[in-house]
Amino acid sequence: MAFRKFLFLIILSINCTISLGAQDTAPSDSLLVRIEQSDDEFERVLYIINFVENTIGIKPKVTNAYRGTAISYFEEDVFPSKDFVETIWATLIHRSEGKFDLALKENLEVVDILEHYDTPSHFSQVLLSKMLGYLGQLYNRSHYYEPVLDYLFKALAIAEKEGYIEGQAMALNAMSVLYAEGFEDYELAIDYSQRVLALTKQMDNHYATMILTDNLATYYTKLRDWEKSLPLHLEAIRLAESLNRTPYLGDFYKNIGNNYLAQQNTEKAIEYAQKAISVQAESRNEYLPAYAYHLWGKGLQQKKQWSASINYFEKAIDLAKQSRDFRIISELLNDYAISATQNQQAGKANIYFKEAIDYKDSLYQAFKIKQVVELETRHRLQDIAKEKALLQQEKIMQEEIIHGQQRQLWLLGVLGLLAIISSLVFFFQKKQLRDSYQKLFQKNRDLVAIENATNTPSKAFSLDQDLKEKIEIALIQNQLYLQADITVHKLAKEIESNTTYVSKTINEGFGKNFSSLIKEYRIKAALKALESGAYEQYTIESLGNQSGFKSRSAFINAFKKYTGVTPSFYIKQLKNQ
Repeated sequence: MAFRKFLFLIILSINCTISLGAQDTAPSDSLLVRIEQSDDEFERVLYIINFVENTIGIKPKVTNAYRGTAISYFEEDVFPSKDFVETIWATLIHRSEGKFDLALKENLEVVDILEHYDTPSHFSQVLLSKMLGYLGQLYNRSHYYEPVLDYLFKALAIAEKEGYIEGQAMALNAMSVLYAEGFEDYELAIDYSQRVLALTKQMDNHYATMILTDNLATYYTKLRDWEKSLPLHLEAIRLAESLNRTPYLGDFYKNIGNNYLAQQNTEKAIEYAQKAISVQAESRNEYLPAYAYHLWGKGLQQKKQWSASINYFEKAIDLAKQSRDFRIISELLNDYAISATQNQQAGKANIYFKEAIDYKDSLYQAFKIKQVVELETRHRLQDIAKEKALLQQEKIMQEEIIHGQQRQLWLLGVLGLLAIISSLVFFFQKKQLRDSYQKLFQKNRDLVAIENATNTPSKAFSLDQDLKEKIEIALIQNQLYLQADITVHKLAKEIESNTTYVSKTINEGFGKNFSSLIKEYRIKAALKALESGAYEQYTIESLGNQSGFKSRSAFINAFKKYTGVTPSFYIKQLKNQ
């Protein structure tokens, strides 16, 4: 294992040198050493993410070549596991390839696991903040704006709590993109971008500066502030060229082309559209040609070359319709219709005008919620500011207390005694807690024994004893509770009864609702399986699946709620006995 890691470091050092400037965040010898030497598995995951981020845009073959070797640092059954890191790697790759549906699915899975992780640490929380930020970016790029703010505010709150500047910058930048692309509020987008720039100055991150410079230039272009926008566009292009970030140049050329187009500088606009097309093979944006052809067509439209512009609009429409960018599709169709009208093609113009209106209708809902989202944003920012102020006050008070203690040396003896007493109290409390867990463990074993001895449905009094017995027979003897998708409606259908009546009978006859009853039967089944030695053959996740649970986290939460202890503790006690 040690030799394999050593070999991995040597190969990466030779093949993965990236020219991003002396203080950029690209992989370097020091970063590779950190990956090797880190004692915290979550910190190692973060270093590997850094490696992927800084190679996939320049040397994707290098990234993919060492995928298996990087993941080999992790174990099968110890979290973060190989499968978990594999999922993170996959979402990064799919995001870079523009496969947003796949990336969203994988990213949501990672976030769900991290949010239910039992023992969060600093680095696990930093990782959660990063993945929440990615999730907000993915929803932004998929033009599905409604859930974006929830994920970004979560990411920002965690990043601020953990002092994670990069996470704060990521969340704030995604917010600026949301307000620019989702709601066309460019002044608010500029405000967020400037806040991010202040953070990136602390990190001295040239790559982030490049991205933010182009974003700001685009926002100023939308506000028709040529004096500020054009120099920023040119600076973004200069940074991309000096940092060897060719995959970004296509977008930057397209953006400055739109700037020149808005200033009626048609020749310059077409020139940069052609430049964007020339780098499309290396672009990170698979739909770049659609935007570039659109820009080219609009330039020809300004020159009143209607027939030529139609040719480029047709190329752009075919590509744009493969994306989910309804705004650009609507604009393309509208421009196409204008050129068709001027080219004496009235029938075709009417068809495209109508189709453009249909795409505009699909955007209506996003614009309708704009004011509500903006108001919610301001309220949340105020809440975050208040929380930060309270934390600052608490920090000042703690410093004053410590300062007072330093002036009173004689208190050290008392504090030492208190520490000894606290240790003793902690020891006895821990012992009591351990004893309590042992009692809970034995109590649950006794319950399993009782369940095994009782094979017939109970005859307790209920609203409708016959219906209650049918429910018990269907659930216990027929084991419907093991079906992961069992619902009260399916149960009622199985016993040929009414859903409302079955639900009421469960509530009154069993003293709990349908969901709680199903979880109870499933946990009892899991306990019986454990008593029979199933833990030697199956993982906790497999045991949960066999008991009817859809996910590992759902099984663990239900097991702990029902028994008072976790499955791993229960298994450990079984092994000890």
